Amino acid sequence: MYLSLNAPKAKLDPVYDALQAVKGISVAYYRDVYETDIWYLEVSAPDASKYHGIQKLRKMTGAEQVVGFGDNLNDLPLF
Repeated sequence: MYLSLNAPKAKLDPVYDALQAVKGISVAYYRDVYETDIWYLEVSAPDASKYHGIQKLRKMTGAEQVVGFGDNLNDLPLF
């Protein structure tokens, strides 16, 4: 499961606050690097992350190195 919302912070704050009480999910909340009045709220299963995806890809292929590209703060776990 993965859900992404984007809106001004004031609109997403109540949703973020409510999601903090939900067990068994991961929540990422951050400001967009291109439009500073827009925030992103991403909800996913705990293992549905870019970090876990890269680890699975490395295991499946035997790759020691992976090249990744990103354009926002949610890409940091990828690196």
